[in-house]
Amino acid sequence: MKASELRIGNLILGARGSVKVSAILESGLIRIEGNSSVFGVEGDEPCLLPIPLTEEWCSRTKFHVDITENIIIWTDGDKVFMEQYGEGVEEVKNMGYVHLRQNLYHALTGEELTIK
Repeated sequence: MKASELRIGNLILGARGSVKVSAILESGLIRIEGNSSVFGVEGDEPCLLPIPLTEEWCSRTKFHVDITENIIIWTDGDKVFMEQYGEGVEEVKNMGYVHLRQNLYHALTGEELTIK
């Protein structure tokens, strides 16, 4: 994960579970909500890591996920997003990271993705 992939409000994985990004510094370090220290997300031993997007994490969002063949269909009320993968369902098992879904949702809708 690179600091340039992150936005304020993204969820990432800290030592004690998920944490929310509160600031991104020009140095590539970030701050997390409730902590004034700075942390690294790049390099050989990053302090913070991306959260893999699993079925459990999908259930914590507004998305309903339907995986058929090589297509993932994400629905949120009347919004429908589709992704197609060339290698079929095996490739889809790694559905990316929570912060990337947050960024994609914001880019497509202009709204923040709600996570329970």
